[in-house]
Amino acid sequence: MRSRIPFRFRALFTSTALVVAAVIVLARVSDAVDDAAPVPNQPPHVEGTGDSHDASTHGEASEDHPAESSHGDASDDHHDEHLSSVEEIVVTAPLQRSIKQLAKPVVVMTEDEIRQNAAPQIGEVLDGLPGVHQSYFGPGASRPVIRGLAGDNIRILQNGLGLIDASAISPDHAVGVEPLLIQRAEVVRGPSALLYGPNAIGGVVNLKTRGLPDTRVEGVQGAILGRGNSVNNDGAGSAYLEGGYKGFQIHANGFARKTDNLSIPGFARSAELRAVDPLPPGETEEKGELVNTALENQGGGIGAAYHWDNGWIGVAPAIYKSTYGIPGAPATYIDLDQRRLDFGGYLQAPLPGIEAIEAKLGFVDYEHEELEATTRGTVVGTRFENQGYDLRIDATHSPIAGVEGSIGFESYYSDFDATGAEAFFPPTETSVQSIFAFEEIVIGAARIQAAGRIDFSSFDAATSPLFGPGDSRDFVTGGGSLGAVLTPVEPYSVAVNVAYAQRPPNAAELYADGPHLATAQYEVGDRDLDEQESLGFEVVARKAAGRVTGSAGVYYNHIDNFIDLIPTGEFFDTSELGHSHGGDPIIPIFQFENVPAEFVGMEADVTVHVVEAASYDVHLNLLADWVFAQRRDTGEDLPYLPPLRLGGEVVFDWQGLTTQLSLRWDRKQDNTPEFILPTDGYVMLDIGANYQWPTSFGTFDLFLRGTNLLDQTARLSTSTRKDFAPLGGVAVSGGALFQF
Repeated sequence: MRSRIPFRFRALFTSTALVVAAVIVLARVSDAVDDAAPVPNQPPHVEGTGDSHDASTHGEASEDHPAESSHGDASDDHHDEHLSSVEEIVVTAPLQRSIKQLAKPVVVMTEDEIRQNAAPQIGEVLDGLPGVHQSYFGPGASRPVIRGLAGDNIRILQNGLGLIDASAISPDHAVGVEPLLIQRAEVVRGPSALLYGPNAIGGVVNLKTRGLPDTRVEGVQGAILGRGNSVNNDGAGSAYLEGGYKGFQIHANGFARKTDNLSIPGFARSAELRAVDPLPPGETEEKGELVNTALENQGGGIGAAYHWDNGWIGVAPAIYKSTYGIPGAPATYIDLDQRRLDFGGYLQAPLPGIEAIEAKLGFVDYEHEELEATTRGTVVGTRFENQGYDLRIDATHSPIAGVEGSIGFESYYSDFDATGAEAFFPPTETSVQSIFAFEEIVIGAARIQAAGRIDFSSFDAATSPLFGPGDSRDFVTGGGSLGAVLTPVEPYSVAVNVAYAQRPPNAAELYADGPHLATAQYEVGDRDLDEQESLGFEVVARKAAGRVTGSAGVYYNHIDNFIDLIPTGEFFDTSELGHSHGGDPIIPIFQFENVPAEFVGMEADVTVHVVEAASYDVHLNLLADWVFAQRRDTGEDLPYLPPLRLGGEVVFDWQGLTTQLSLRWDRKQDNTPEFILPTDGYVMLDIGANYQWPTSFGTFDLFLRGTNLLDQTARLSTSTRKDFAPLGGVAVSGGALFQF
């Protein structure tokens, strides 16, 4: 029997109680240990700067050099440098403030961390950061899920510009960025990310990749990386070389990756699915291997730029190719081909009152084919094409009466077309023109930050024999945020945020009318959908110095007209198409609808500096996050929510050697709507070691990891494929890096 206390009050009370308890324990324990054994000159260490997730403890990816481990020298001087690096600058922030200066929640993953967990897709790489999970559709396709929001509620940027691919419209579509080439990833959580687009209500992920030489380099530098993983015989490698002379800069990079099918601990299909939907007589369950999950990726790019005293300008073409299978569909795989051309420039003090102008322009030509192996050979089932551009201009103005800030303009265009059996919406052109601003003022102990954005969006669907007459929808949306970082007593601070944001429906939500075989649903759009409206509140308590540092926060997101897929109770027979992605040919029909929803959650990220000695360090990293989400009108749980997650990691550093032992528990997720099966919880035990060896001609970095050492069958409640595709079993991965 459901409690009579409204969900919003139960969830908010629970989350707040957990956060208050965490803050009290953090303060009491920290004060006690600080009094007993104070840490001299301990620098700030705040959310996003935890040892497990931030360049503050693993080496900052500076503008001049790739990220280098902070453990390559046991000297006292290096140790002091390691401690002081917590002043991490956030590139995604309009004024490039440090993490501790931002009211909005930001977390950073460095190049070292990405390299050691360089899964094929960025969703899998970022999974485990506070508030971040993944959509996992097998190893070949995965996007980040932030605070329970996914798809087009999360915007992924590459060097500050939109991807212009097909990953936001379907979970089986890969993100066209290779993690081996990412220098750093910045995740801004919650609706305060509104500066980066109307489809960033849940957050934004900015991936800084190699290519465009936006930093001046004198001489030549580069790196070569090779790595492997036993769970799928993953063999991957990447390399880059760059140099400069008298302002002229060049860069070249490349990567390649090839894997076999993923090894899994038990059955591919979940116990819950096997119980309610047993296979027909004579068929056997897949076990020990997730069939059709092999992949092959390759690509690279070049870049050139010219730098002068107060600016630079450059260009960088790149290609990305991927071929990967669809788990649960033995005869289906995707062949992806993406070409990208980026331009960039920066000018310091171009006009009176303007401190700097930065411009970025990216053109993308994206295509992928969904191929089917038949007795007559390989045939193209569906072809997706997307061509477009993204232009962004940011201008930082001089302080006005103590107010610092920036203004900007963004122009986005996409021409999306899908043909074939899984073309479930018509060819559509999307155009978004935006203006935005960010302003900041410091008053005493308070740093106050405000932001606003207005978007003019248009969607033009072409006339199609499959989808009927053409249609056009125009939306004027916008949002604003107001936040403050209050520091009443050092080293304690409180960040408070209020944000209002709107998102128009995308082309699929407006015009879908066809079988979406990846999710085993027939999707029907609604041309009369209204824009989502989100009002979010967040409070985060931080402790920035001492033996115990970290943050704990609670948030509430009230969404009107939340765009959700609702089952109609009707079904469609896909056998009429002549093929399918596997499974039952009879699939349910779902309708996109506006519904009232709310999200409540908490996040805590704490580091205990157990030992800070001249020659070695010992740290304990603790993580907890939790999100509740339901419809406000019916009280029904929203689908594919992450579970309660608790984790801990012990890190030991000694003379260039770093070891980690981590344990993570994901609780069973049974807060699901009726049409989704519960997801069992699991415990994940991992170990890792990294050794850095500097020489006169370069630096060698060797790393080794053991993951899922308990060989648990782990399924992600955030994945639409969770009952068909578990994570991999026990695995050993490792590699070597040489930087010069």
